[in-house]
Amino acid sequence: MRAPGSAYRDVPDLGSDPQPDKMSGYVNLPDTEEGDNGGVHINSGIPNKAFCVTATLIGGFAWEAPGHIWYESLRAANETTDFQQFADLTYATAGRLYGGDEQSAVFEGWSEVGIRITGGRAGPPRRRDGTQVSMQPETSLLALTRQIKVLAEEVKGIAKDVASLRAR
Repeated sequence: MRAPGSAYRDVPDLGSDPQPDKMSGYVNLPDTEEGDNGGVHINSGIPNKAFCVTATLIGGFAWEAPGHIWYESLRAANETTDFQQFADLTYATAGRLYGGDEQSAVFEGWSEVGIRITGGRAGPPRRRDGTQVSMQPETSLLALTRQIKVLAEEVKGIAKDVASLRAR
């Protein structure tokens, strides 16, 4: 997902991985079995990479916030939704479900593959005071929640150690 088009190179009978990693490499194929049903598999590297970039920026497990955003967006999409529409949908879904940092990560993910989010915004989300939302994944609510869980487990361990010392 991180590097579409690099799964294999110069393999006998296959050649090289044909998946593009950006819209500039999008392959327009016929909607037939020989044409990969319009390039559905060949071009899947583009949204896959957008997801990978998004998930990396958000941090944590891909099935948490990034997976939730993509899943809810897929539920809202239909068989005629194109890449641009899906990018806009994931951006709106990220804003609705999580807010600024996650929405910024989605924006950056799609930007990385050459898709510009449309629908009213020309750039990453901004706060009400006009400042740009941070792209640092460690500032996201999800990352802070994870950090609190780790610290809570450490505190429990220290409490056990203290209790055992007191019992001596």
